[in-house]
Amino acid sequence: MICTLVRFHIKHGCGDRFLELARTSVEQTRLEKGNISYDMGPELGKTDTFIFFERWKNQESVDIHESQTYFQSFDRAAGELMDGPVEVFKMEPPF
Repeated sequence: MICTLVRFHIKHGCGDRFLELARTSVEQTRLEKGNISYDMGPELGKTDTFIFFERWKNQESVDIHESQTYFQSFDRAAGELMDGPVEVFKMEPPF
């Protein structure tokens, strides 16, 4: 299993637009065969920072997810709302 945490820093005042863009991507991602769980929301106490927490069966599942049209569309559109780099953390839980 692969767990991924992705943190987006969004321009002030763009949070609602970001959530609107994310909704379709989240809904479709949850239907992917290799997805175990996929959650996102604002970081506690920070109105302009959003976190995605993802659990995948394996790296192949992640690669398939990242090749999906809806993922790539979200990634491009979200890029226009960014106020800093995307932070990505991955791990393989040992147990």
